Amino acid sequence: MKNLKNNKIFRIVTRVIKGTLITMLVLFILMVCLQRFSNNRLSVFNLRLFTVISGSMEPKYKIGDVLVAKEVDPSEVKVGDAVSYLGTERDLNGKIVTHEVTEIEIDSSGKYYFHTKGICTD
Repeated sequence: MKNLKNNKIFRIVTRVIKGTLITMLVLFILMVCLQRFSNNRLSVFNLRLFTVISGSMEPKYKIGDVLVAKEVDPSEVKVGDAVSYLGTERDLNGKIVTHEVTEIEIDSSGKYYFHTKGICTD
């Protein structure tokens, strides 16, 4: 084991791995802070982080899970996909909601309407 620790290649590989992990951790923390301070309105490389705060998507997502959401064109969304969106009704107004797409409608002007629901099996 002592010979391995003194091996130059092993030390370089170890430093690269540690550096990569530290960089990823710092970027994750910065992304979480950016999302918190922007009220989830900004994205980084078309990605956003959300924390699950209700059980409506259990068992797929549990309360406290961190979700990474990618911004996509509406035409790419399929029935069964999980989508995150800004709620507009009742107690969800102004809150980020993540639900599963159950139906997709496209009106005559090409605008997409997604019907969604939680998947809680309780």
